[in-house]
Amino acid sequence: MSNMSPMTSIYIPFVDSRLTEKDVINTFDYYNICNVSRVDFVEIPEKTNVCHAFIHVNNWYNSNNASIAFWDITNKGSYKFYYSQSQSNSNAFWLLLPNKNPIPKTKLNIHQLAVMISEIEKKIADQQAEMDNMRKRIADLELTSIYVADKVDSVPTRTHTLWKNDGVEDKNDDIWNTAFIRVDDDDDDDIDDIDDIDDDDDDYDDDDYDGDFQSHSLYSKNKSLIDAFCK
Repeated sequence: MSNMSPMTSIYIPFVDSRLTEKDVINTFDYYNICNVSRVDFVEIPEKTNVCHAFIHVNNWYNSNNASIAFWDITNKGSYKFYYSQSQSNSNAFWLLLPNKNPIPKTKLNIHQLAVMISEIEKKIADQQAEMDNMRKRIADLELTSIYVADKVDSVPTRTHTLWKNDGVEDKNDDIWNTAFIRVDDDDDDDIDDIDDIDDDDDDYDDDDYDGDFQSHSLYSKNKSLIDAFCK
């Protein structure tokens, strides 16, 4: 066996589910085939009397049985390993196949793995709950933005021109500023009065109208906004 490439794992499709890891290890050792480090049993759905077994080999023995088994598995793809069943004093066999995807040995025992899996499942559940909460918050924000947009669209607005009137003649007197001012329906007549002012009217006096403009209902209702633009 020393001149052959090592085979470190064997797959057995069906073994008696009553067998333990120690039973399998002792069987391979008794028939002088190989030294087994561990056995992984995998349950078969809807079958309670048999299961899969993955045999992990430390080393193959230098014996006739080992040479035959190794050669058949390597060249034929399988080997029927006959062994004696002590319970019934009859012979049975395991079909030995190469394990193409061996699972490396872990340093954790079964109990430690169970705790680790439980912690991972809890983290996944917490992350899922957080994602669900974030989706709900996003949906609420979208509904709020739609509500605010509808409210803004329903507010009546009209564009009014405000001019700089600081009493000082400078080049900025020709700059026009525009603002959107909320108006109520009953302010329409007031706005029309302002719009009807004729700049070419000879009777129009800036000083006389300045007081009238500041006493206008539109000015008094929106004084803070007008002052901001006229300063």
